[in-house]
Amino acid sequence: MEILISNKSQKNPFIFVKARRCGSNSLDAWLKNNIGKENYINLSGDNEFINYSVFNCIDDDIMSGYKTTFCRNPYTRVIAGYLSDIFHITPSLGVNINDLNHPNQSPQELITSVGLPMHLYKFTDDKDIHIEAFTKFLDAQVEYLKTNTIKYQWQSDYALVFRPLWDTVLDKKDDNINFFDKIVKQENIEEDWVDVSTKILGKNSPLPRVNNFKERHPQSTPTKTSDFLYLLDYNNNKNKIAYNWKKDFELFGYTT
Repeated sequence: MEILISNKSQKNPFIFVKARRCGSNSLDAWLKNNIGKENYINLSGDNEFINYSVFNCIDDDIMSGYKTTFCRNPYTRVIAGYLSDIFHITPSLGVNINDLNHPNQSPQELITSVGLPMHLYKFTDDKDIHIEAFTKFLDAQVEYLKTNTIKYQWQSDYALVFRPLWDTVLDKKDDNINFFDKIVKQENIEEDWVDVSTKILGKNSPLPRVNNFKERHPQSTPTKTSDFLYLLDYNNNKNKIAYNWKKDFELFGYTT
């Protein structure tokens, strides 16, 4: 889990607990442009090392600041996770999701680097291939959530991206939802962000959209994550997410 804490020099202190695949890259860009990296501290790690106990070491004047996190409908968040690193994860699943007519083909051997230039590749428009790949991806994640056993390296590399927000943002404790003054919903990000910006800056400074689907996959025909909602309609995928991400649905106010 990643925590961003303002320095004491900030007039209006703040704490962000980052939620991956919910606007975290946009948050980074906003902070860089409006606060400056020298004016806040980024504590990064997984829940084994960085969790809510870190706040016992933070001064009261900072802890009294505005505390914010983000959330997203688990259905679209899981699909976005699949799409965000699709060229890294699918080789291990035995599915080639490349458009075979495109001049640039992503490697099909197991990927150990997180630095693939995904914007150069184009994935197939064949829905059956995506259904197969997504179902294998989701089944691997469900098994990981049940057993806590890593089968593929990407499950470790992208744990903060793929695991439920209840695992990461809330550190597996329901009551941690009450820590926040504001939870920004990705689906309502423009309106929700007004409160956050006003509390920190005293004015509205919109949150930029950074690293969105089209920027990440400019070669591909679909233009947004919602174009892949059909993946929920096959192989009981929707019910798998509803059951295994049920805490996210309940605590963040989404319906199954």
